[in-house]
Amino acid sequence: TNPRIIEPFSMIELAKAECSNNTLSGYQIGIGAGRYVSERMMLNLELQLAQHRYSFTDKDTISTLDGNPLNESYTFEEKLKKISLPVTAIYEINDGKLLYFIRAGASVNYVLSVSGLPSGINNKQPLPGIATDMKNYRSTFYFNAIAGIGMHYKIPRGFLALDFRYIFGISNLVFSYRFSDKTRLL
Repeated sequence: TNPRIIEPFSMIELAKAECSNNTLSGYQIGIGAGRYVSERMMLNLELQLAQHRYSFTDKDTISTLDGNPLNESYTFEEKLKKISLPVTAIYEINDGKLLYFIRAGASVNYVLSVSGLPSGINNKQPLPGIATDMKNYRSTFYFNAIAGIGMHYKIPRGFLALDFRYIFGISNLVFSYRFSDKTRLL
């Protein structure tokens, strides 16, 4: 008989592995201008500066030969700064001083900078990381679709606006093939 060279064995207990992606707080500032194209329809153009923050965490438990579990946790926090140019169409649902509306459109985004900071804990020992420039791993331009709802409050020379938007990525921000160039981020 032939000995089994490769055993179907893993040191990571998959039931005790946990991965998570989180959106962290950021900011967005900008200005916009709109032009009515009909009584209730407006085209809106904006220029925005924004920072998005994300956190990617991988926690797992590894079985050791002595039976004591080894707990590890690795986190990568990313900051992305961009200039965004959204163009949307707004349809106002009612008349009056307070106007409710729905919004749909698209935006083009230019990435100014992207940085990442890895960190981790291996068996209760901290593993500090070094800040990494991630711009070479991200697209310089990417595109989004926009849908939203909100309200305008009429003032003498314009509106005060409050709106909620869902922004859906329609192009990939990440160059996945470039991650194999430099595998060491920690």
